[in-house]
Amino acid sequence: MKRPLVYFTAAWIIGCWSALSLSGWEHAVPAAGLALMIPLLRHSGRMTGNQAIVCLLGFAAAAGYTEAVDSRNSTSIRGAGINEEAEVSVAGTIASPPQRDGDKVVFLVRTNYVALKSSSRALHVTETIQFYIRLKEEEEISKIEKWRRGDGIKMSGALRSFGKARNFGGFDYEAYMRLQKVNWKLQAEGAAAEVKPGAASPFLVLMRWNDLARYKLGGVLDAIFTDSQSGFMKSMLLGITDDMDPEQFRRFSKLGLTHILAISGLHVAVFVGSCTWLLRLLGFIREKKLIITLCLVPLYVLLTGASPSAIRSGIMAMIALYAARHHVLKDGLHIICAAALLMLIWNPYYLLNVSFQLSFIVTAGLILFVSRTAERIPLQSPALKTALSVTFVAQCISFPLTIFYFHQFSLLSFAANFILVPFMSFLILPAGTIALLIGTLHTGLGIRVASLVEWLNAGAFWFVDKLSRYSIMSSIWAKPDIRWIAAYYILFALLAAGIPTFLKRKGTAFLVAASLFCILLGYGYVPDRFSTAGLVQVLDVGQGDCILIRTPEGRIMLVDGGGTLNFTKPGEEWRQRRDPYEVGRKLVVPLLKQRGVHAIDYLIISHGDQDHIGGLQAVAEEIPVKHVIFNGTLKDNKDAYALFQTFRHKHIPLLPASFGNRLTVDAHTQLQFLSPAEAPRLNQAVPIEPEQNELSVIFLMRMHQSTFLFTGDAGFEAEQTMLEQLKKQPSEGFQTFQGSGLDVLKAGHHGSKNSTSEEFLRYWKPKSSVISAGVDNFYGHPAKELLERLQQSHTYVLRTDQMGEVQFKVSPDGLSVRTKLNEGEE
Repeated sequence: MKRPLVYFTAAWIIGCWSALSLSGWEHAVPAAGLALMIPLLRHSGRMTGNQAIVCLLGFAAAAGYTEAVDSRNSTSIRGAGINEEAEVSVAGTIASPPQRDGDKVVFLVRTNYVALKSSSRALHVTETIQFYIRLKEEEEISKIEKWRRGDGIKMSGALRSFGKARNFGGFDYEAYMRLQKVNWKLQAEGAAAEVKPGAASPFLVLMRWNDLARYKLGGVLDAIFTDSQSGFMKSMLLGITDDMDPEQFRRFSKLGLTHILAISGLHVAVFVGSCTWLLRLLGFIREKKLIITLCLVPLYVLLTGASPSAIRSGIMAMIALYAARHHVLKDGLHIICAAALLMLIWNPYYLLNVSFQLSFIVTAGLILFVSRTAERIPLQSPALKTALSVTFVAQCISFPLTIFYFHQFSLLSFAANFILVPFMSFLILPAGTIALLIGTLHTGLGIRVASLVEWLNAGAFWFVDKLSRYSIMSSIWAKPDIRWIAAYYILFALLAAGIPTFLKRKGTAFLVAASLFCILLGYGYVPDRFSTAGLVQVLDVGQGDCILIRTPEGRIMLVDGGGTLNFTKPGEEWRQRRDPYEVGRKLVVPLLKQRGVHAIDYLIISHGDQDHIGGLQAVAEEIPVKHVIFNGTLKDNKDAYALFQTFRHKHIPLLPASFGNRLTVDAHTQLQFLSPAEAPRLNQAVPIEPEQNELSVIFLMRMHQSTFLFTGDAGFEAEQTMLEQLKKQPSEGFQTFQGSGLDVLKAGHHGSKNSTSEEFLRYWKPKSSVISAGVDNFYGHPAKELLERLQQSHTYVLRTDQMGEVQFKVSPDGLSVRTKLNEGEE
């Protein structure tokens, strides 16, 4: 009863979540849960009747308020008859600092009007649009570097909506941008725009000054630190992540250390402590010291980018400083709840932000559980006990959200955080700040201090690099659902509350909770352990192939891995992006981890073209591979060499496939390879073959009673060779399908007109076919001629360019199919 704000905030959060995540009758579920919890709290004496009524009203008010905010997050452009792909002219005010990466420039514009280029009529609208510019010439870089937030801009381009997720569980860019209240983007070629410094709102003027200050301070860090470390220091001190080395970031991420790089409570606490210490040295009395620091906190939050975690920390620091000044409200839970309420009233969409969620839940967990955990650690040093308990509680509390968003957890994360967090908090962060302040006044002296910081950084980088190499200590977790996460936190709270009782007397309830907790973790690690159905998942990787197969007994096969083509010409190195899109690292690996792929039993490489192997380098680095099956040849390019060198370095067996080879994957899944015609002899050097399509691995798979044929990029020539061999040597064991035909054919070469011939279709008689092709691809796949052949053979066609990912669920009773952009089953 002494913490009414805690109950009210919990009810408000549930109301916000209900409005943002549920629809229709689903709203009744959290409302019913809340209604059941309140009598329990009243019965235990923890809540009064008035407080119960206030909580229910808070839930209803939060749901209604969030619904109202969400309903206003709409676009008036489409309703005015301007549709996607329209060529338009947009005028407005630059609302975010332009960010350049190679030849790409992205920023937000608050519009005044939007006009069709084919019409003189202008639509006066006020909404935010993302501008996406691809620079044509290197000279344009200097032009866009002069653009600032608050400048007026007029530009023409193609109006586009953001892409939806095209794979089950994939990143939904449209939903993400909607949470930023941005519903359209303008794509333009070149920096041909009218930009004028104009009268902006006081808020934009303030933010423009803030951008300029951050830019200047970033320049100071560039001047005093070497190129290899300036990006790291800008991320750590100023929240500027543009120049952070992507590979370095991935190493920190694997160990759960990214919170060190993001401005959060750690940084705000160091800032507040430094300010109060400095003001005390200058002779300020306690009250003035607290008030001055309180006024400086929002400036620090703005200067470091105002991320949700920084805002949360800033608000909490300001409330705590105010409370300390007036000797009131010293309860940490009340402070964090007040901060959460203020942020969610300002913007309910914060609730779905991963930074917001991790920041608040970890902070709440530390407040609730650190002291009682520290009491149970059998050590003499209070500081060591506190450090151990903080690290342990933070790891346990953040674990469900970590695997929900990132699908991996390193068993070395505890050790890494225990050692590096104090090292970077008490050494690198203060020393880096001192170097920045001195470098602002004198570059030479700043370089000398920065050299010491670089020495400390080198030690941290060495430590992170060594730990991140222990891939055996990194575990992959399937994405849990909200019920699993809720059960985890309930059981964790029961265990934490029951430890003192258990230590005094063996409590049965505690043992039951501990057993349930272990079962819950086991289920979360392998959620489909008891499934008897297989899955064939044709991922949408654009213009490429990538097929994930999970057998009824849980074996994993991956057929190809997509790939990103690089069209950069010599002399255009300025176009190179710091962290370019690579389909393996950005799409395939996250999807495999999200689906709980702990290891790949068989990686089947159909052939060596880039759009089939390009994404496999990231797969081989991130996920254990037990066997590689390939066509017995190698394509003469650096990516193919690098991939096979990785296989050799990891001692992965390489198995060349050829006609007649068979493989029993499990009791319900068998493969028979039908192409290439021959494999290289044992101990023979792998031949180099520049043209790979006609050497594609073709194999037939039977899973339960369903049959699939996978053809890579095989064309007419390979198809004909295979058919001739089949006539000479009929495929034993797969004869039963001949009368009724294949269940599924993966059409060759993304639907090329030179693949999947009429004779081929007559032989196999596929009931359905799936074509893996990119949206609006350069090659015009699938070809009209092929589609006509499939139609004439009465084959049902599924296409990734139109339907997104295609999934086949294979059970003893037959097949069912679903597609991402049309999620109904057939």
